[in-house]
Amino acid sequence: MRQFNVCGEFMLTEIEHGLDAKNLDTTATLLDDGSFLLHTPAFGAAKAMPPTTPLVGVPRTAVVFAQLLINGKSRGVKPFIVPINDSTRMSPGIVSRALPIRPGTKPLDHFITMFNNVRLPTKALLGPSTKAEDERAEFPDQIWRVSVGIATVYSKRRQVGVGNRGQVVPIMTFSTQQRPILKALAYGEVLHAYAQWTVREFMKLDNAVDVRRGLATALKALVVRSSRLLVELAERCGWQGLFAYKQISELASTLQGNSIAEGDSLVISIRRCILSDL
Repeated sequence: MRQFNVCGEFMLTEIEHGLDAKNLDTTATLLDDGSFLLHTPAFGAAKAMPPTTPLVGVPRTAVVFAQLLINGKSRGVKPFIVPINDSTRMSPGIVSRALPIRPGTKPLDHFITMFNNVRLPTKALLGPSTKAEDERAEFPDQIWRVSVGIATVYSKRRQVGVGNRGQVVPIMTFSTQQRPILKALAYGEVLHAYAQWTVREFMKLDNAVDVRRGLATALKALVVRSSRLLVELAERCGWQGLFAYKQISELASTLQGNSIAEGDSLVISIRRCILSDL
């Protein structure tokens, strides 16, 4: 995988379990010989939405999260290493179903994936099989400025007539055009510095785990909120801002898609405040 000969996937979210992924329904049952049986009990437990097929001709291996069952009792959500395909065919017992193409971005081959009693070796389990004392703490442990330039160049190139003498000036001369661009530039500089600071604080092991998670949640919430400025930048480019070659609409759609795929930042932020000492 380090040599990019194998593509790694992260398979946590299910169709019916997103923000409450710790309650997911995919199961991994411990067998008498020490191996595991990975199974999707219902359609709602299908994993969404990482690319899993061999369409691009690259083998895929995934970290799949499932409820570990031992003697019929759950030991909590655990991660497992699962070979998904070998670049030519799907692994036995694994079925993928294509999702509709995401509009406005350069789409991946998104799929929902199901497991039908897939046999896994003992070493597939990443971590201990024991039930955690604090499952709420264990679960997060396991899952750990192009648009501004486009709008600026357009604003300097696009000209409009002023007065009665046929004089033309770049629309960049108007404060209504300058304001969102300068605001976006300021956002970019501040967020870049804030992200670097957050990473440094997150890496400090003497910081409490809840504090580190809170810092990561706050950064994501601010980035997602700030990305809404892309819509205004597209508007400042007029009708041309709607087209793909300007990239702004595509970038806005991509950021929105990433935000949705990673979870509602508002809900995550509220939950973090309620369940922690922050």
